[in-house]
Parts: sequence; structure tokens; C-alpha cells
Amino acid sequence: MNRPSFISKILFATWLTGVSLIALLIAFTMGAAVLRHITLGGERVPKYIQLIIVNLAALPSLVKQASVEILQNINNKPTALLIPKGKAFQASSVHKFPAPEDDGYLLLSGISALENASIVQLIRIADGFVLAKWTPDWNDIHRQITGHRFGTKGNSKTYRAIHPLLLKDASIIFNTGNSLVRLQLCNSKPTWVLDYPYHHSIELSPEGSSVWVPSVTEVFASENVFLKDKLRDDSLAEVSLDGKVLQNISFSKILSENNLTSHMLGSTGETLNIDPLHINQITPANTHGKYWQRGDLLISARHTSTVYLYRPKTGKIIWFKQGDWLNQHSAHFSNDNAISIFGNDVYGSKLSFPFIYKESHNQIYHYDLGNSQIRKLNSGAMSLVKPMTVTEGRVRVLDDMSIFVEETNNSRLFKLSASGQLIWSYINTYDNEHLGAVSWSRYLTRDELHSTVNNEQFKCGKID
Repeated sequence: MNRPSFISKILFATWLTGVSLIALLIAFTMGAAVLRHITLGGERVPKYIQLIIVNLAALPSLVKQASVEILQNINNKPTALLIPKGKAFQASSVHKFPAPEDDGYLLLSGISALENASIVQLIRIADGFVLAKWTPDWNDIHRQITGHRFGTKGNSKTYRAIHPLLLKDASIIFNTGNSLVRLQLCNSKPTWVLDYPYHHSIELSPEGSSVWVPSVTEVFASENVFLKDKLRDDSLAEVSLDGKVLQNISFSKILSENNLTSHMLGSTGETLNIDPLHINQITPANTHGKYWQRGDLLISARHTSTVYLYRPKTGKIIWFKQGDWLNQHSAHFSNDNAISIFGNDVYGSKLSFPFIYKESHNQIYHYDLGNSQIRKLNSGAMSLVKPMTVTEGRVRVLDDMSIFVEETNNSRLFKLSASGQLIWSYINTYDNEHLGAVSWSRYLTRDELHSTVNNEQFKCGKID
């Protein structure tokens, strides 16, 4: 009597599971189709339903972020800014620091195990001595940030002091991706906080009274409802040292006025890339060169793999070059006739191996504007050191052609001599299992430091 009933229950449960899976598959397919319709600018779906679907699509990432924040509160660690050693491309890396033969300084921005947060330290490379330390009050900074669609408010435990710039009063200016901050050496409370998306590089203007930093605007194609709502319009912002915005120029508009809109919208196919430029470096020319004028801006746009030379006083793009680098960072003037570029040379950022070829790694490019010749600097040494940061990354080619590199994703910094010898390598270790994230550190020569500040200014932050 019980056997047919048991079989019937099994059959019914199997049927119900099958129907549920089919219904789930149909719902997923329809949801994906509707989401694609929305991202392509379709108007057939009512606005309130669009909002629901977009929020549902974002739910997995929100759940992941919430779990990270809960874990951070439980273990009191900046979990989101820690890198498991096994995941870093660091198997052959060694910590070779300090270096007595190097009389320069490292302005290191990174996670400190002692402070359990992102801090900035000025380190004498010759003996590893910490001359000064800036420890931001991240909770106070967090309270002054409201968030923006292109720079979410986030969590105070996930903030980084990105690309700190040392000023003559021993204060620093850095960005968090959603704000710009000035911080005195002897005070963890910020002097000022600009509550707006500022991101990536910070460079001092030739006059020394302001900084250039990438930001965003919402002025390009403002008459186009779809582009206005969707497109990230990266910009060139000039901010005074006392925190006043002097100008914020839409780079999308600059491209349009120079007949280069195709650089922004010419490779989108059927799907709009909402971040088509991704400006990550603005470098002002401090002196005249053979091919640029003082005040010109060298601009790196990662998502077009292009470097531009822009002249603000005329509004003209004087020169641009796409490749040989790929998804690059850190474009700088070199001598009076060339530029140097950190080529990430990757084609994606969320792949298990984002390099095109098996033996690939980051490269340093040197482009001579006079003869249009391009070469990879110290390619042999780079193949041995093998930096492999997928995103971010910094390079500085010094006057003697030695090279400083920050391999950001893997929390490693190193310096190569002009002949390719590894002078030193610094790995920002947090504990036995983790590396602490680094955030666009700088190499300062002895002359640069001493012409900016003096040792007396470091007294309150000096580590004895």
C-alpha cells in the first residue's frame, strides 16, 4: 500500500524540481535580456521596473561587500585591503631593503599592521629609518564624504591614501577615489576634505600653488538623456593648495572639440562602455621641452591605451599615441624629448591570467618624440623581476635612467639601476598570511626632499 504512494511522492518531487529549475532559467534569461535592453538605452521598460532590475543585478556584489565589512568588524582587520600571499604574483620576490647605496627616500602609502589602516610614511632608503608618519583619522574623513554615483561613500576601513604629495609645510595631499584630502603631519584630522570624486594621480602644478588630479564632470552631451545618465565623463581638475577648485575640464568635451570623439565612443559596438576613458594620470610639464611647453598636460587614458599631450591655454591636443603599451598607467615626461609609461599590458582585470602571452609581464616604455622610436627599458631585468600588477602600477625613470616601480596589486616596490641591477625591493608585509595594499607611493631624490622640507619640520612625527 505504501510503495505506490512513496513512488508518487518521488515523481512529484522530481517534476516540481524540474519545473522550478525551468522557471528559474526562464526568469534569469528574461531578466538578463531586460538588463541588456536597459544598458543599451531601451525605453520599453518602465523606469521603476528598470530601477528594481538594476538593483537586483547589483545584489550579489552588495552581499559580498556586506560580508567583507562584517568580517572586518569581527577580526578588526582591514580585510578588503589585505592580499593573501598565495594570490600575489610574488613567488620569486624577495624583500631586499634597506639599500645603503641609495640616498633617496620612499614616500610609502600602504596598510600598516601597527595602525591597522592605510597610512603614509617617509622612509630613508639607505637605512630604512622612518623620518615622518601621517596617520589619517579615517572615521573623521568618512563623516565628511556623502558619496557620488562615480565615487561611492564606501566604508572607512576600505579607504586608501592614494598618491600622497608632500608639500613644503610637511603636509600631504592625497585622494581616496571619492574625495581629496589635505593632512598636516602632526594632526590626524584633515585640514580640508573635498567631497567629490577625485581619483588616481596627484601632481603639483608648475607654479607650485595648485595640483592637477583626475575627477569627473557631468557636462558632456548633457542634451543626450542616455549619455548624460550613463557615461562617466572623466575630467582634468585643478585644485588650489587651500582646497578650492580652480577648474574642472571635461576631457570628453576636449576630445569632441579636437575631433576625437571616436576615441571615446568609437569602439563600443552594440554595448556602451560607461567608462570609456578612465584617466589615471595628469602630468604637468614643469619646464619647456623640445616638443612641449611649460604648463602642457600629459594625460594617460587607460581604456583607450592612449597617451595625450594637451595644451590648456589653447584647448588643443598637440599629440597623442596609442600603444605599444596596453591599459597603461603613470605617463611622465623624460628629459626634454621623451615620455616614460608603465605598460600594464593586460587585456582584462578579472581574469585568472589577464596577460595575452604566457611569459608576459608589465613593461616600462620609453618613447622619443623626436624620432618616434619606442623601446622597452631594462626588458631583461624586468623579465627576471617580473612585475605583474593587473591594475594600477607606478614608474619613475630618473635622470640617470634608473627605474623606480610600484607593483601595486602585489604590494611590491623596487628600484633597478640603469644597467638593470636590482638595487632594492620592498614588500609591504602585513602578517604571515597577508600583504598590505600599497597606494601609489613616490620615490624622492635627496635634493627633491631637501628642497621641499627640512628635518626640523619632521620633529613631531619623527620616529626615535
